[in-house]
Amino acid sequence: MQNQTISHFKSAFRTLNALIWPVFVLTILEAWSITTIFRFPLAWNQYLIFPEFILKTTFILVVNAFVYGFLVDLATGREYLQTKPSFIKNLKTFLKTSVSLLFLSFFVDFILFICLGHGVPFHLTTMILSPLIVFIWLKVVFARKFSKEINKTPLLNAQGWVVLAILSTIYYILYAFFFIFFEQAGMTKYIFAFLLKYLNLWIFLVLSYQIIERFSLRLKQDPDLKEIYLINPPSGGIILSNLSLLIHKYPLIFVILKALSPQRYVFKEFNQVIWQEDYYTGGKLVAITCFTSNCIEAYKIAKEFRKKGSRVIMGGAHVTAFPEEALEFCDAVVVGPVEGVWARIIEDYEADKMQGIYAGPPTDDAYEKVSKFLLTQEPAVIADCMETARGCKFNCYFCGGGHSKTGHHRMALEMVIELLRKAKTKKGTIVFFDDNIYSDPVYAKELFKMIKPLNIKWLGSSTLDIARDPEALKLCKESGCSMLLIGYEIFPGSKEAQRSGKFSLADDYIHLTRVIQKAGIGIKAHFIYGFETDTFKTFWQLWFFALRLFPTISSLCILTPVPNSSFYKEIEKKDGFINLNWSKYAFLSLVHKHPVINNGLFRNGALLVVYFFSMTTSKMGICLVVILIGYYRLFIGSF
Repeated sequence: MQNQTISHFKSAFRTLNALIWPVFVLTILEAWSITTIFRFPLAWNQYLIFPEFILKTTFILVVNAFVYGFLVDLATGREYLQTKPSFIKNLKTFLKTSVSLLFLSFFVDFILFICLGHGVPFHLTTMILSPLIVFIWLKVVFARKFSKEINKTPLLNAQGWVVLAILSTIYYILYAFFFIFFEQAGMTKYIFAFLLKYLNLWIFLVLSYQIIERFSLRLKQDPDLKEIYLINPPSGGIILSNLSLLIHKYPLIFVILKALSPQRYVFKEFNQVIWQEDYYTGGKLVAITCFTSNCIEAYKIAKEFRKKGSRVIMGGAHVTAFPEEALEFCDAVVVGPVEGVWARIIEDYEADKMQGIYAGPPTDDAYEKVSKFLLTQEPAVIADCMETARGCKFNCYFCGGGHSKTGHHRMALEMVIELLRKAKTKKGTIVFFDDNIYSDPVYAKELFKMIKPLNIKWLGSSTLDIARDPEALKLCKESGCSMLLIGYEIFPGSKEAQRSGKFSLADDYIHLTRVIQKAGIGIKAHFIYGFETDTFKTFWQLWFFALRLFPTISSLCILTPVPNSSFYKEIEKKDGFINLNWSKYAFLSLVHKHPVINNGLFRNGALLVVYFFSMTTSKMGICLVVILIGYYRLFIGSF
């Protein structure tokens, strides 16, 4: 029994640690809302008190309404990720409970006021009631989700009550410590509020795991089911991995593998999910895709599935660059596109004779199968997977695109239009994921002409030379293009322009940009800092150039030697790596020796440089800064 309790403790820690940044952000916002919800503003902005009260109260209600239901879904294996449908379902199911518990806190706060003759901090009331609220949430969530399984059996057994009592005591001791020493300690109180909220959710999860085990509520795995697990791990690095839990697209590779697999297989999809130990099982074919910054997580997942007896195959940009490295963790790898080899992989898997490395050119028949299968999917999936062509006409030395540099498969225009018609039913703007939608000007113009009657809005990536083609630019705008992502990378006058390729346009960057902007198309401008010729002076030259362009959105990344790129080979030849931790290869860190830039400074401060650049050189960035400053002055600075 003791071992089971320790196991529940560990499972709760693993789940919350995987959600650490979302929990942190939500806690800080919730704590700020609670501690300011009854503040009275100065006379000049009194009219804002009611909207502020409504906004903050609504935030607290919504967070509590979905978070407890989501944690139970996660713990039982019924959800791998907080999706929009599951969010709405939990919100509808538990919003009344959230409102009732908030009013309970208000009521207790009022009673304390009557008894003591003076008010107490509202957050003190919520903290006092916290263990009781945890128990109520346990009762409500499990009663609503598993009423048949639990029936009228008491939710907690003797062990559960003991655990709740002990953890609640620890909670109160920590809160007393906080109240005595940190109540007026500025930002420190928010950090402590996070620790208390973490403990609150951890207690909820510990008891949830105990209830799940006691009533056998965990979804069972069927070892005899012909099943393929499709896995896209979270992005690498702390910040990107947590962002990927909140913002993610449906992976095109999932569509490709499902389209090319025999119909006798069923699929279980793990798209950037929080990993639980129970997900690992034997007897399955596990397909994992990864890039460099998330390959460590991918290798860990592959290793654990193999331990359970599943067969694992890996692919993606990083695996294509280092197939032998990947084979240390899996049974087989795909080098390059998977379309030409997936049928053979299925045959070899079923015959139990999987080869180490699979590689082969895709066939037109495979591409056609994928397109037809995509047409059968939901509009949201189609909108996430719109790719009319692969490949780019440039061969930039820092790009790790590999096979996509030369392959130029193009989807039949009629099929593109069919897909767009179906995707159009999904509200919002459609995004084309082509490397360069203007890579083939003739194809691009025909595409724009055929899209125009659909009356849609779309975004895509292009090279700046589209501005030298008035016909293409006009058709692009008329077809519904609202913004193009353009990789400038350098500023006019940079020594990197000597490398030619798309950098040969550098002297015309300003003029060509103005042509696109005058056509009514927004620009998301991308820049790179950290070239060998870069100095601290060139950073400010790049910054002033970006400000002069003043695009809708701007982004900066730190030059990173991506495997399979010419730049990686250059650094490898010079033995110039200072960090081979692949999770750092997310374009936010300097991982190679630089002749001028202080490596220590950029190891510790590169993220701040990236954010500063993005927030101060674009319309959207500056608008966001103004909004934050204005909100600070209205709601915080005046108190």
